Amino acid sequence: GKRINEVASVVEGDVIAGLTTVHWIDSVLVPSDFPQLTIYNYSSSYNTQFALSTATLPAFRELLDQPIEAYTAFTIPDSGWTRLFDSYGADQEVFLQDPVLRELLRTVCGSLGIAGEGFTLSQLQDLGDETVWSSLGSAKASDFAALIVKPNARCINGLVHELSEVYVAAEVNAAIQARLQAMAKDDSLPHFTIFNTIARHSLTREFADFIKLGGLQTLFSSRRSIQVLFAPSDTAISSETTLVPFLTGRSRYARSILVDVINYHCVPLQWKVPLGSSNLVTALAEARLNVDENGVINPATDAAHIVGDGVIETENGGIYIIDKILLPPNLTPVTLSTAADAPSTHMFFSILETLDIKDRLAQVGEFTVFAPTNAAIYNLIDPIGLSLDKMLRDQRFFRVLEGIANYHIVQGKAYDREEFTRAKSVKTLGGGIIPALSFAETMVNEPIRTLNGILHQTSWVFVSNKLWLELMDLA
Repeated sequence: GKRINEVASVVEGDVIAGLTTVHWIDSVLVPSDFPQLTIYNYSSSYNTQFALSTATLPAFRELLDQPIEAYTAFTIPDSGWTRLFDSYGADQEVFLQDPVLRELLRTVCGSLGIAGEGFTLSQLQDLGDETVWSSLGSAKASDFAALIVKPNARCINGLVHELSEVYVAAEVNAAIQARLQAMAKDDSLPHFTIFNTIARHSLTREFADFIKLGGLQTLFSSRRSIQVLFAPSDTAISSETTLVPFLTGRSRYARSILVDVINYHCVPLQWKVPLGSSNLVTALAEARLNVDENGVINPATDAAHIVGDGVIETENGGIYIIDKILLPPNLTPVTLSTAADAPSTHMFFSILETLDIKDRLAQVGEFTVFAPTNAAIYNLIDPIGLSLDKMLRDQRFFRVLEGIANYHIVQGKAYDREEFTRAKSVKTLGGGIIPALSFAETMVNEPIRTLNGILHQTSWVFVSNKLWLELMDLA
């Protein structure tokens, strides 16, 4: 009746057999680190895509669930499978619906298991370029070893290694690409959703990348969301060598203008757009599109043309391929350095230009510029007997002018008027300012949204007490 490890009970004890004492117990004792799961159960317990994908290959699933064999299996987290499908511009549903892609997916899943031996990571590394046989083909051991991020999980029937990405053999990848291209060209095959269609279409893949970068893939992949999309061709996008780097930048502001640009190309709740349509409501609030009788979009501004054979119908709307990127009316397609060179703020621009600050405001990034009007600068310096022309020719004033200019530039955040007014303090390149101290009230005209930030014209020059005293001393 004695208990051992709270698992087994002694049925008969103290049986002497030569120099050995034997105790008969009623259960098998298993070491604490002994694996309890098969490869299939282990992988499926934390990886939903593994279970879904191996379901396409029942024989492979059965192999990985057999406790008496030895295997090496490679599993990939859900994020890895998502990246694989995204790289093809399709989701798992596309692969499962099409019989050819389904068979190729079976091949991919089948390659993620090696029968006959449980290879550790070090053994795979030692094998190098030697071929190891998977369930559906062969690959170099080094191909797998290079992708392993979590090695050597022990299971009843072998070892599991987690890979960072799905391993796809070169010939299988080529077959998948060929099938997707054929589906995009063949009208007898389903086009699926708007996103899947433009991601596969030979003319619109770059705009599909825009949509992914803007986080709008779900919108254009949903069958419950109906819209018309005007998709700029790859040629149209590649020709915009100045514009595109600002749309694809890493800043929060770059993402926001990219989303606005994409939404301006979308007309919700329609399947087609008849020629001669005017005031089409886009997904960008307050922005409208016009299409004339000749298929020219916004003829008075963008003058983009519909190319190809008209609308491409999908499961959740229509696609028109166009030859130009449409720019929403709330975006001024220049940088802050150019926007500051306006007649009303030309004196401030002269300071930026003389002190070589202008070039900084032409770079990809996120800025806020508070540009004092000419009258504001004149009212600051005229009472103390100075003129801007004189100051820009005298290097003694450069340090003070640079300090004043930096007080009007925020790097790293683009403040609209509402955000600026709400902020408790704002850190400029020259120091901190407190919007509540009447600064927000000095803004005149509407803010200008440029490619790399927002410009506000102000009726006052922001200057610290220290800079003001230095300016007075120089005067």
